[in-house]
Amino acid sequence: MTVTCSIYPIPLYTVAAQKSRILYLSESDEKTTVCCYIWLIKGSDRTVLIDGGGSAEFTETRYPGVRNLQSLEAGLATVEMSPDDIDTVILTHLHHDHAEYIERFRKAELIVQREELAFALDPHPFYSELYHSATLKRVHFRTITGDREIAKGIRVIFTPGHSVGGQSVAIETVAGTAVITGFCCTWDNFMPPEKIKERIPVIPFALHTDAIKTYNSMLKVKKIADLLIPLHDSRFSQQKVLP
Repeated sequence: MTVTCSIYPIPLYTVAAQKSRILYLSESDEKTTVCCYIWLIKGSDRTVLIDGGGSAEFTETRYPGVRNLQSLEAGLATVEMSPDDIDTVILTHLHHDHAEYIERFRKAELIVQREELAFALDPHPFYSELYHSATLKRVHFRTITGDREIAKGIRVIFTPGHSVGGQSVAIETVAGTAVITGFCCTWDNFMPPEKIKERIPVIPFALHTDAIKTYNSMLKVKKIADLLIPLHDSRFSQQKVLP
């Protein structure tokens, strides 16, 4: 029997930023807003959450323009869930805005790419502020390598570049395959200006470990997705359910 899932975006906080912080090699001072989410998936044989969430409080120690929307628990309550109701957390990557709260999911299996965890536990100094390494050392993960089916209608796709071991999540829905990207981006990263679009169909996020791998990962998910969900695009904060 074919499984069709529904995706519930749960926004936790927003960050105001210049587009030069979003688009690699851009000098644009145009303002934009990114949103930090967790994503509940219903309709599979497991209760799956994409990412473990992070706090506005921690993020604002590193970036200006942060606005809190709701706590992790309040966000889950909007979809009649609590952390203890989640049995699987798929971590797109382990930056603080995606993994700060993972200890709160006491009953969940935490799934991450092996390369991502190895790097996050002992990060290069250039990236060390992006990780809660002490938190990561206290919890148990299920590590995987490469593409893998996680639950009925849900699979992960290895998409490195923004981080060393990012994984996007492909979800079967009534509208086809939806893909939540495993790397930070907004629609702007997938919609370059017309003058460069023919040469460069996508633009990597400004923060990355490897620009070429990020670019290739973006093309990979763009090809797979019937419904593409850029991980930090703010427009999903106004939608209760996708598709």
